Amino acid sequence: MAALTAPDYAANGSTVAVTAATTRLYLASDWFCDGSARPLEPGLTVPALAPGETSVATVSVTIPVDTPAGAIFLIARADDHEVLPESNEFNNTR
Repeated sequence: MAALTAPDYAANGSTVAVTAATTRLYLASDWFCDGSARPLEPGLTVPALAPGETSVATVSVTIPVDTPAGAIFLIARADDHEVLPESNEFNNTR
């Protein structure tokens, strides 16, 4: 197993406050966060944000020992449980 620490930057670009949400990291064999992507624990709780407010944090995860060798993509998905109402749900994955 290998530990990995990654930065997390979340921004509320709307005109209304939003509740707390979760950013989760995934491992994937390609750059798609689909059913084959493997979620890493723990997720990062992003606090409630006022309009225009940002949150900067780091999340530490462990890469499982059974992860295949080769090129692996690390994907971050904001609002992982889709609890926030958004006009664009397709900009949450990087």
